[in-house]
Amino acid sequence: MNIALFLGRFHPLLVHLPIGFLVLAFLMELLYYFKPDRFGYLNKAISFSLLSGVFGSMASVGAGLMLEQGGGYGNEALAWHKWFGIGVTILSLVYWGLRVGVFLKNKVESILISSVIILMLSLTGHLGGNLTHGEEYLIQYAPEVVKKLAGDTSDSGQILSLPDSPDSVQVFTHLLQPVFQQKCVSCHNPAKAKGKLNLTSYQGLMAGGEHGQVVLAEQPYKSPLFVRTTYPHGHVKFMPPSGEPLTFTEQEILAWWIRNGADSAMTLTEGKASASLAALLMRDYGLDVSPKPFYEQVKVAPIPKGIRTELVKSGWMLRDLAANSPLVDVKLKIKKLEAEQLAQLSNIKQQVTWLNLSENQLKDDMLTTVSQFENLTYLKICNNPITDEGLTSLKSLKHLEVLNLYGTAVTSKSFEVLQKLPTLKRVYLWNTNITDQEIEQLKQMLPDLEVII
Repeated sequence: MNIALFLGRFHPLLVHLPIGFLVLAFLMELLYYFKPDRFGYLNKAISFSLLSGVFGSMASVGAGLMLEQGGGYGNEALAWHKWFGIGVTILSLVYWGLRVGVFLKNKVESILISSVIILMLSLTGHLGGNLTHGEEYLIQYAPEVVKKLAGDTSDSGQILSLPDSPDSVQVFTHLLQPVFQQKCVSCHNPAKAKGKLNLTSYQGLMAGGEHGQVVLAEQPYKSPLFVRTTYPHGHVKFMPPSGEPLTFTEQEILAWWIRNGADSAMTLTEGKASASLAALLMRDYGLDVSPKPFYEQVKVAPIPKGIRTELVKSGWMLRDLAANSPLVDVKLKIKKLEAEQLAQLSNIKQQVTWLNLSENQLKDDMLTTVSQFENLTYLKICNNPITDEGLTSLKSLKHLEVLNLYGTAVTSKSFEVLQKLPTLKRVYLWNTNITDQEIEQLKQMLPDLEVII
């Protein structure tokens, strides 16, 4: 049992006693100064109020010194608060001594000294308030003009300032740190680090507090930071103990971030959000994290107008895949494809995502050029003399989702290529050299692949 710390925690209670007596003494001093004939009877009351303030200050300073032993406060901020408090006590005692000793003949001197006491008392109280509630507590809900006069530049109208794209939203920086700033930092900052925990930065968070780490990566239900926000509100360990608690959405984001590794640079779309979390993000922040098709995620430059014109002249038909999208759906309007034409198309290999080369006399060696079209998601090469040998070139198409091989000469040997295409969802295989029995084997081999026969 720590008796000193127990008594020290009465400091916030005791500190109001000297404030009341010293302010009262100052007000009576003003009345006596301006109307001595009318308020002369207050002279003795002023001395009594001063002495009461001195005793109250002594009790408050004593409790404060004992509370200091518990730690959790920044050294510089605490030192200023402590010495201003001691200064108020000493100056009030000296002033009382001068007053009762009738050493102050000039009432102007009384007003000056008592004004200094009130000024020091105000500074002491302000510093103490900063230690208890944080530096921005006093002006947090003040009018904007008052905030600007106080030097505060934060935007009180919106807690979160989010990038337009969910891909750019960093979970810690944009979603969690503002919550910590509003609901936790008043007690966990460099000036007042309760439990020796500083939540003003990612480094401080991951450093933990006096009882060790508060965030255990991939283990939200073993991380004290998350667990203590989910206790019942009356629980002794519930955080924050006063003020606005974390909302359900904020708790879910915190748990999800920890579960995905608690990295400071993790973006909102790097982790896989559950359907319920995605709905919360959309409802509370307007963030749509639902899975997007690959072609909506690709960022490439638009096709230069001159190159587009030349391709059209060569027999290519280009159709924009979507408004404001640089990706295109390409088809050859003439029946026979020449190697030179395909080489010309490779000038826009990044922009081609749908490619239709059906019935164009496409040969195996030409597929080597097609394999360079890295953003292909749909490839139609049906009714061409394509064999298994040519198909091996397509292994590099990591985003291919649909492959139409209808009317080609491929066999079951092509299954090896299909297995190497990680995003393949659908394949067309009728009128090929693959038997029905082999088709069944393919379905067992790739159960998620839709096989059209």
